Amino acid sequence: MMSNETLAVQAPEPVAKLHEVRVELKRRSRYNQVLNGIDLEIGRGEIVALVGESGSGKSVLGMTILGLLPSKATPKISGTVRVLDVEINSASEKSLLDLRKHHLGAVFQDPMSSLNPSMKILRQLDEVTKDTQLSTQALLDVGITNAKEILNRYPFELSGGQRQRVMIAMALAKSPALIVVDEPTTALDVTVQAQILQLIRDLRDRIGTAFLFVTHDLGVASDIADRIVVMLAGRILESGTTSNILRSGQHPYTRSLLASRITMAQDKGDRIFGKELPNSSGIVNVDGCPWVERCNYKLDICNDVFPDPVLLSKDWNAFCHNLGAVAIQGAVSGSNAQEDKVVENNAVPDLAMSPVVLEVIALEKVFVSRSGSARKEFTALKNVDLELRKGECVAVVGESGSGKSTLLRIIGGLETPTSGEVFNHTKIVPRMVYQDAGSSLTPWMSVDELLTESLLVTKLSRNEVKRRVAEVIHHVNLPEAIGTAKTAALSGGQKQRVAIARCVIDPPTILLCDEPTSALDASLVGNTLNLLNDLKRELEMAMVFVTHDLAVARYIADRIVVMYKGRIVEVGDSKTLCHSPLHPYTKMLLASLPGTNTLGQEFATDNRPELGESSGCSFAQRCGEAIDICFTNPVSMHYMDDGRHASCHLLASGGSQ
Repeated sequence: MMSNETLAVQAPEPVAKLHEVRVELKRRSRYNQVLNGIDLEIGRGEIVALVGESGSGKSVLGMTILGLLPSKATPKISGTVRVLDVEINSASEKSLLDLRKHHLGAVFQDPMSSLNPSMKILRQLDEVTKDTQLSTQALLDVGITNAKEILNRYPFELSGGQRQRVMIAMALAKSPALIVVDEPTTALDVTVQAQILQLIRDLRDRIGTAFLFVTHDLGVASDIADRIVVMLAGRILESGTTSNILRSGQHPYTRSLLASRITMAQDKGDRIFGKELPNSSGIVNVDGCPWVERCNYKLDICNDVFPDPVLLSKDWNAFCHNLGAVAIQGAVSGSNAQEDKVVENNAVPDLAMSPVVLEVIALEKVFVSRSGSARKEFTALKNVDLELRKGECVAVVGESGSGKSTLLRIIGGLETPTSGEVFNHTKIVPRMVYQDAGSSLTPWMSVDELLTESLLVTKLSRNEVKRRVAEVIHHVNLPEAIGTAKTAALSGGQKQRVAIARCVIDPPTILLCDEPTSALDASLVGNTLNLLNDLKRELEMAMVFVTHDLAVARYIADRIVVMYKGRIVEVGDSKTLCHSPLHPYTKMLLASLPGTNTLGQEFATDNRPELGESSGCSFAQRCGEAIDICFTNPVSMHYMDDGRHASCHLLASGGSQ
């Protein structure tokens, strides 16, 4: 396979060229500047990653190239947007339709929003290919081996990874010149994400299609992109080859994104860098630098004048008035990417003698569904044991369907187990922080009202309630004035902080967190994890933290529990487990993490029928290390001298070490 940078050099001819592009969209009878002076070229066969936090204009830029800006927003577009031989701004509707039909493709974050739920996959693909044989081949090309079976299913009968592969197959069936891919892996497991990224690279190399890849994850960008373009508030602040941006990004905003990344090398005692933009009026500074409010190197001119590009080397430039000072500070700190990182080096407490606050013993959960007279059972949890100590954080990791959220809901009293016991020794009901904080907050209530509601059972005086509300708002680093705001006026990070404040205003002994950072930008992830760490330490809370990201689990947790198909397959100290995993499934999760340079490895998917209860290890069909006994004999937990334990036949035979 050719290197990323070689491909970019060999394919200079642009399939898309944007010059001085400005886009205004109308909302609530008012126009807002969304893109401001964008210059961008995408070469044939090139993968360009567009990175930046939510609201930076990445998706709008992609939709502008596709000519699909929403008409209800009555867009105003100026500048040049040329795709192949078509000028998007002035093209007729017929020309745009022909361009999209034959030369452009799109893959969006949620494939269910693009697939017709009432049509089988065959009919939807045939609308593109006009031939069932070609539709079958399109699915085979994207790695769906049971293509004929998938073609006869409806979208809701497919997994998230399968639906995303179908969307990619539809986009590639016509061998387009350019595909806009908008956050296609955000909601996917890391193993499926790795497969999708490899698929895109393989198809680019084979067909020569160019990709504009929108993402907020720099790890994903490092795996997939030839070039990275960094955006904020409708402006491009830096662009260059992937290696240049990731190794020595120059713009202060680029450095903040790099410093916010959580990697397997992260020191568990360090605070994660993060600077959240104050949620002011929401009006973009159309004249100056959009990073100025958060910048340590700002000059007076930065408020009023957007800088000209500074050419750092061939195909690498940054837009900053004060790059000299940034470079000097980077040289002094010894790290361009991490120069703003805040280090605390908090000692990790010894929790071995802390009292046990929660015990889960032999927990099982079977869900029953009926279709007519047919009765079908699904075992979500099987013989799960878990112990949690005061002040301890246990992370539960695994792919979708592993039983993580079901376990959390049973601990929180939201589900009833089929068998087994949950002993909460504190007698205080656990509080829960959800993945989508916005949907858990009542939209017509102010922040003060939401927090006050959590104290109704305490029978505190009115003055004491007001004091507690003010204290917790300060505690979670929110401005005092936010108390009168409603949910719609809050940023994503502020919503998550309000949700956490509601849980801790009457301090719980146990806090349950269900993927609280998976939908947040990198800086907001860092802020949220810092806050949870602070609260855990100050309030001596125990936490169960569900996540699919082992890097996040390693940072936040004292111990990690790995689950697969409702069973616990490995448990251990977070550092040790991530450094030297015992179970092949844990190894696969670690190898699938974005930014680990393992793109190209095969991560087997389990498309065959489930193994019977007595047939052996449920992971055997996907395991590259499996031996005969793995398919035939039930597996039991093996305990190691260092306190770790894993459910794997290979440990007894001396393998998987």
